[in-house]
Amino acid sequence: MPTAYSYVRFSTPEQIKGDSIRRQVELSQNYAETHGLTLDDSLQLTDLGVSAFNSANAATGKLGLFISAIESGAVKAGSYLLVESLDRLSRAEIMTALNQFTSIISKDISIVTLADNRVYTKDSINDIGNLMYSLMVMSRAHEESLTKSRRLSAAWENKRQKARDSGHKLTKTCPAWVELKNDVFHIIPERVEVVQKIFQMALDGLGYVSIGKRLNLVHTKTFDAGGKTSNGWYTSYVVRILKNPSVFGQFTPHIYVDGKRVPQEPIENYFPEVISQQDYYAVQAAITSRRGKGGEVGKRVNIFANILNCGKCGDSAIRLNKSGKQASLDKYYKWVAVVCNSGRRGVTDCGHHPWKLDELEKAILDELSELDIDSILDNKAKDQSLKMLQQNIQSLNEQITTIQNQRTRLVDALADGDTGLSAITDRIRNLTKQEQDLSDAKEILTQEYDGESHRLGAMTRSVDEIKRLTDQLDDNDVRIKLQTEVRRLVDKVVLHFKIKKFVIYYHKPKMVVKFKNGKSILFTESDGDFDDDLDLTGLIGD
Repeated sequence: MPTAYSYVRFSTPEQIKGDSIRRQVELSQNYAETHGLTLDDSLQLTDLGVSAFNSANAATGKLGLFISAIESGAVKAGSYLLVESLDRLSRAEIMTALNQFTSIISKDISIVTLADNRVYTKDSINDIGNLMYSLMVMSRAHEESLTKSRRLSAAWENKRQKARDSGHKLTKTCPAWVELKNDVFHIIPERVEVVQKIFQMALDGLGYVSIGKRLNLVHTKTFDAGGKTSNGWYTSYVVRILKNPSVFGQFTPHIYVDGKRVPQEPIENYFPEVISQQDYYAVQAAITSRRGKGGEVGKRVNIFANILNCGKCGDSAIRLNKSGKQASLDKYYKWVAVVCNSGRRGVTDCGHHPWKLDELEKAILDELSELDIDSILDNKAKDQSLKMLQQNIQSLNEQITTIQNQRTRLVDALADGDTGLSAITDRIRNLTKQEQDLSDAKEILTQEYDGESHRLGAMTRSVDEIKRLTDQLDDNDVRIKLQTEVRRLVDKVVLHFKIKKFVIYYHKPKMVVKFKNGKSILFTESDGDFDDDLDLTGLIGD
């Protein structure tokens, strides 16, 4: 007896509560019994709540599993695929649906549509009537889904616009420290207090792991949801909070394009602000400044860990415990020094010239506390950089709108049955991909604009914090805070050990945005780098 496989699909999770599954399964069982087929359910071909409009059922669903089983030989030639109707297989654009349909029957698998008892085989499809009928069904299914999709998209766009214009809430979804009551978001005070503590610890220089540990040490209650309880604070959740712009009220809606979530223009002041925008971006800058450098673990935190380099060979400077006799007291004492790593090991001719760390710390911090931000940032160039970013964001918006209009016209032409079907569908597919690429680029530029516009204020605050904290160096928490503030300002400090002088390299506004097509845009001020051996500007004495 030939083997039959029943494929059951519906697109929305709500349909599981209805009669859809029972109806489709019963139709398959009746057909198999009537026509002497063995119904095989080993593959469990059910795609529940999976769309066929974007071919998700073929890409990642059970229909894709069935097609793979055909290609591997697990499903034998001569078998049957039982479906309620062709729109259960696909609601994609006609060419995609037709290719999927023919890829199955070309392997000598018969497709049976149970609603009308039609049987499609590789032989019967050569009949022009059968072919035209199948195309008509596929076209109608796609048109219905396309119309529904466009209506749904229009409805959501209307909701998003209302949210921007009047504060209308799109959904009940909101951050864990906010709740929706009568279409108004209200903060949950005890949770907001925790969020503010997390941001304050991040501003003070603590990393994700340290913040989580401190919350757990004092048994801070977690943000449990849906009756679920959490075993303390996890680093991943701390990261999610610190990187969530909803803390200053911003919400970024998304739409689905080809099954992928594509961000839309952010909506400002959508949620209640619990952290200032300035502090949010100050934390992002602190996170970026620590990336790849790491904090040093030990009894006494090294404020300049991983940013000190030898001016002669470029290798890193390391800490050493030293001891010696203090002549005035006639006794031995211990201190910490920094030396060139390569010079100490004899790899280079830098020599071994220890520099007392406490003296170096004081010298560098004194220099930073007196720093004039305008001396390292050209505000005119910075304004030009922001203007360039703004212009490019506007340009991307215009390009996205143009693509959307072009695609709408092509979809209308396709629905009207114009000629050049394959060319039109290929063009729609290309336009959709272009729109996604441009939307990705726009998101990057928007994030960079927000970050750049807050960077100067963060750097100014860092100078003030360094000035305020330099007399509290015995406190390790203060040293962690100083480590963060220093890294916000400084890229590296180059040490000239023999003459006991140093050069501070400050971060410069420089940014490259790389696009998927290989092109890139560079936003930069003059680098202002100089040769260590020639220019010892801003050095502190011997």
